Amino acid sequence: MATRSKKADSAAATQADTKETAAVQSAGAIAAVQIPAPGGLSFSTEPNSPFPDGYSIAGEEATLAEFMAGEMDESDPLYDRYIELEDRKDRLERMQAEFKSRKGAGALVTRDEVRGMDELGTLVDEDVDQMTVHTKEAYRMFMGRVREPGKEAAPIVGGKRVAAALRGLWMLTGSDNP
Repeated sequence: MATRSKKADSAAATQADTKETAAVQSAGAIAAVQIPAPGGLSFSTEPNSPFPDGYSIAGEEATLAEFMAGEMDESDPLYDRYIELEDRKDRLERMQAEFKSRKGAGALVTRDEVRGMDELGTLVDEDVDQMTVHTKEAYRMFMGRVREPGKEAAPIVGGKRVAAALRGLWMLTGSDNP
């Protein structure tokens, strides 16, 4: 029993240190600090959740509907789940705002590159496009290479074949055919 007590005390101390560190950091920082959920907290999950642990906001709202309709006593065991639900709603809002502000670009794309998307024009198919190729290597990249008979070398898809595939995709998407 002494071992269990020490483990419980150690876990409680670690959790208290995490919360204290988060409070100190959030007092002097602009960015929000995420405090981990209490250990052993169970929650509803779904496969298409935006959270890595599969947390389901809709599932938790359904599970906690009766609790949220009542007084929501802080001593109730469901209160921690309610607090987690509210935290996840806030996180989802921040994730959606970040997605919108970055125009769907990943984290490796800089803010300047994202802003550059506003300066780009639309695709227009009015004129014939031309490209000048200056070297044999560039010409080979454009034309590609088929598999040599009797050899194991893989074929190389050229720019011309890629452009033909993209043109087909362009025409189909222009006709609302994904």
